[in-house]
Amino acid sequence: MNEKLFKKLYTEITRDSNDLMDGGRAELALELITENSSFLEVNYPNYYGCSNIALIDDLSKVVFKSDEEASPARMLLIDMGYDRCLDWLAKEEAKAHETATNNKLRRDIIWEANGGSK
Repeated sequence: MNEKLFKKLYTEITRDSNDLMDGGRAELALELITENSSFLEVNYPNYYGCSNIALIDDLSKVVFKSDEEASPARMLLIDMGYDRCLDWLAKEEAKAHETATNNKLRRDIIWEANGGSK
């Protein structure tokens, strides 16, 4: 997914509205973001312990306002502001998605070159 699409999805999820249509879009956007997170977990190299993934997690906490009061994420919000955090999150998500996609493609090519077996 590209940066613009990620930003749109995060905006849909965090929008305050009582409209059922908005709620449906938010639910779908959250499902897509969750699917992307699962894709990254499986395909991003060295996912656990990676500083880029940790940054995405911190920025997500800022965007979803789910961080603790004195957390590093809260400090980001104070220093950068919500809009800049959202922009940065969308940019980092897009880069991580591209890295994970390239890693998956490399594995698929190797798998096929080996006749479909490891």
